[in-house]
Amino acid sequence: LNSRWVEYTGVPEGQHHGDGWLDVLHPDDRERALQAWAIAVEGGGPYDVEYRIRNAEGGYRWFKARGLPFRDADGRLVRWFGTSTDIDDQKRIEQKLARQSAELARSNADLQQFAYIAAHDLREPLRTIGSFTQLLARNLPEEVRLSTSDLTDHIGAGVARMDALIGGLLSYATISAAEPRPTPVDCGEVLRSALLDL
Repeated sequence: LNSRWVEYTGVPEGQHHGDGWLDVLHPDDRERALQAWAIAVEGGGPYDVEYRIRNAEGGYRWFKARGLPFRDADGRLVRWFGTSTDIDDQKRIEQKLARQSAELARSNADLQQFAYIAAHDLREPLRTIGSFTQLLARNLPEEVRLSTSDLTDHIGAGVARMDALIGGLLSYATISAAEPRPTPVDCGEVLRSALLDL
């Protein structure tokens, strides 16, 4: 172990020999680091593991430890050469992104649940308006029905447009739940629909 290791950990060099180096690792990381080391030694392959090392002030930082075996002319493993690279900033960013990703997933799930409930609750009064408009139109005297047919048609069309709007909002809110499948869109139809609404 070099002087930088001793300087960082604040532990005299003699105390790091054997398994002494494990004492400066975070307790949650020791078993994993030791297992990775045992596998590398047994198989003679590279050592590659991430763990937290306690510094001289008692705080922990993440490091990526890598080691390669060196062999003599007869192929016997005689020593290891390795590095410990400070990756604490990177790990903290990864952890923050993981937390944000989990929060976003939770938020999306809440939004989808809300969209289902809102769509159901909003569509119910629309159905009532549509049904009663049809019922009213059927029960009006013929001369009144003929003179108001444009109005009842407009109400029916408005109900249908509102229902389509709610369905569109529901689809938009749940789009992340399924694999997106792009499809061609007739922009002329979109424009005509927008102009009709206006």
